[in-house]
Amino acid sequence: MVATAITLIVLNLIGMAYLVLRSFGTGYGTKKGGNAADREDLPELTRIVEDIKHQNAQLLESLKSHNQLRVAAIDKRLQAHQEAFTLWRKLVGVLWNGDVNSVVEECQRWWDENCLYLEPEARNAFSIAYFLAPSVRQDVGGMRNHGTGHTPTMEARHQEIMRAGDVLVQAVQLPGLTQAEERSMKQTNELKAGEGAENG
Repeated sequence: MVATAITLIVLNLIGMAYLVLRSFGTGYGTKKGGNAADREDLPELTRIVEDIKHQNAQLLESLKSHNQLRVAAIDKRLQAHQEAFTLWRKLVGVLWNGDVNSVVEECQRWWDENCLYLEPEARNAFSIAYFLAPSVRQDVGGMRNHGTGHTPTMEARHQEIMRAGDVLVQAVQLPGLTQAEERSMKQTNELKAGEGAENG
């Protein structure tokens, strides 16, 4: 009976050892296999990460270049919009009475030298305005000579010409000052006024 008990204990120990080794061995083997798979995938994953980094760097550089170009020409762009607005006002002023053709020629000359500084929508609106101006002037002349009223076509042309002014203004609309900026400007002006009073 003692021999049977010892045999059972030994068999139990062997069984337990087998189970422990089996679970450890399976986990170890699985882990080793996973590590091997990771080592095989690592170069591909590294390449993907490096490609993404490279794409991001290119995109960032492109955005920087684009913004630098826009900022570099900001004064010229503002000036061009102001000049276009001034010419547009002159054009509107001669639609009913005046020499439209000479103003259109002036607009065309200006356009040839400055159109690239205008925002795309402003560029389009300005060119349409001076292109339509002779037609509107002709419509006005016909209306006066024949005693007719505004036609839908004439009204549509006139609206397009008038729209150009709004588009030019909106193209360069600057953001308003924040309250902090307004306070800072007020303080600066007060300091300057105080210095002027002391020096005067």
